[in-house]
Amino acid sequence: MHVLTGRHINKAAKSLLSIIALASLPLPLAAQETQQENEASECDEWAASDSAWQDIEQALRENYAYLDRVSDHDALLENTGRNAEKADSLAELSIIVENLGYAFRDSHFHVSPAPPVERAWIPTGTDLWAARNELGKFMLIDVKADSDAYAKGLRPGMEILSIGGEPTADAVAKLLEPVTQSPSAEQLDYAVNVLLSGFTNTDRSIAVRQPDTTARLVTLAKGLSSYKRPKEPVTFKAMGETAYFRFNNQLGENRTIAAFDTLMGEHADAAAFIIDLRDTPSGGNTTVARAIMGHFVQQEAPYQQHINAYENDFLGVKRLQVEYVFPRQPNPSVPVVVLAGRWTGSVGEAIAMGMDSAANAYSIGTDLGDLLGTLNNHTLPNGCMTLNFAYDRLMHADGTRRENWMPDQILTSGETDAAGKDPALSAAYEYLASRNIQTR
Repeated sequence: MHVLTGRHINKAAKSLLSIIALASLPLPLAAQETQQENEASECDEWAASDSAWQDIEQALRENYAYLDRVSDHDALLENTGRNAEKADSLAELSIIVENLGYAFRDSHFHVSPAPPVERAWIPTGTDLWAARNELGKFMLIDVKADSDAYAKGLRPGMEILSIGGEPTADAVAKLLEPVTQSPSAEQLDYAVNVLLSGFTNTDRSIAVRQPDTTARLVTLAKGLSSYKRPKEPVTFKAMGETAYFRFNNQLGENRTIAAFDTLMGEHADAAAFIIDLRDTPSGGNTTVARAIMGHFVQQEAPYQQHINAYENDFLGVKRLQVEYVFPRQPNPSVPVVVLAGRWTGSVGEAIAMGMDSAANAYSIGTDLGDLLGTLNNHTLPNGCMTLNFAYDRLMHADGTRRENWMPDQILTSGETDAAGKDPALSAAYEYLASRNIQTR
């Protein structure tokens, strides 16, 4: 038997370490590119196979919390599947699956890798909101204040004649065609807003008919660069006896907690508060949400409920989770008005709804951003595609689904009216005046 001496052991160990070190070195660039090309080729083969749509449909049926957002979702998935099976590449398949999210009217629903030419996500990537009127015309109903669209004179009440040079109705039908040829009124309204957001890499071109019937072609900046917001997570204004706080789309930043705590400490003696959530399109986290709401509750209170789709719908085993908010100092007991609208998204929606259930605040605004449920990433078994959608439905403490919850005072336009004024803030002034609280 050959016995290794200490010197031999050291030499053997060094050799082994050298092999491990070499194995852990990054591949040369050419080798990395070859590996990536092979992986891409494998994913293209998968996307062109029958199993691709089967994998996607299974993931949705087992886990997606908002299948019932479309009454006949079986027909929707069947139609989408027929088109998905014609895809020759992962890029083609990604476009079809991304469009499926438009049919569900779900701004949390996205696919990765993204389509080769990516659309700006709504509501974060848009400064316009539209809907069809009773004549079937696509009309602007809201324009984000201080955005490029606002600066170029676009206002609620204008008809949208074309988007990107294509008649609006034709463009909307084309967008939804890969998933449905008989879209509902709600799907048409959602799709036009997807189109208005444009693409992430190019400016937008929109033709409108103004109230005086003249037509005008407007070129707008990319949606994601259309609006410049303050760097501070929260801004404050003194409005008479009222403290006004506006949140600047940083509900996912924990520094927002400290910033708001400081402002609340400085203005805790206000006669009333206005909490403006109209610029929170990108959502955030519930830690920040509970920190904000905690200043306006006097005792622990439920503010949100969760139901998991896999357990409740697929397995048939119901589980209900209830989230609570707890008091944080200072927590003055005075009137609170919450402003919320189409650029109030996800966690912003949770705060607006939670302030209603837990703090009995008075809310003013429009339908909210309707980013549905929790945000979860579901990677398919082969790793070629990740679906982003909600596993859990979210609800008000009284059981109302978050996407169905509406403010106490409902406005047609929540950001800008036809005259370019702020209808929500004006309504807040009127409400507080009725309570004998000064806002000027």
